[in-house]
Amino acid sequence: TLAGNLVNASPAADPALALHCLSAVVRLECVRGVREVPVSDLAVGPGRTILLPDELLTAILVPADDAWKTVFVKVGGRKADAIAKVSFAGAVKIDDGILTAFSAAFGAVGPTILRNPAIEATVLGLSPAEVREREPELLAAYAAVIRPIDDQRSNAHYRKTVALNLLTDFIRSI
Repeated sequence: TLAGNLVNASPAADPALALHCLSAVVRLECVRGVREVPVSDLAVGPGRTILLPDELLTAILVPADDAWKTVFVKVGGRKADAIAKVSFAGAVKIDDGILTAFSAAFGAVGPTILRNPAIEATVLGLSPAEVREREPELLAAYAAVIRPIDDQRSNAHYRKTVALNLLTDFIRSI
């Protein structure tokens, strides 16, 4: 299930990546009450979440907004691979020629899905052309925070290179 995918807390999870990008919120319930937390705060490491032992994830709340231009790319060893070597989700809103929202989320490049709101904020208020002009700075900023590992599916250098290439493609598509 989608909720099961989230509480599995895999940094390579496809649905979780898209939900991060769209700033979804999860509802957690137990006998003591209900709390809602951003999906980006749910996983704290591979296979580890903030869920308390008696809590259940009972809802996933995705902001209803059809103004987003979105992209999702999953890179695997072959089409049949279930787990991504690297994945990317990007979303942007443009109103009157100006970016009013921008998000970029990366899967399988760190212990949790990577999204950096501070970097994203640097392009708000810019035109798409201005964002494309700032591509080198954006790539450098993300290169500093993307810290993949070597494992049986891929090596760190490949993952970082592909992640930055996917970001480049997204920036150029805006």
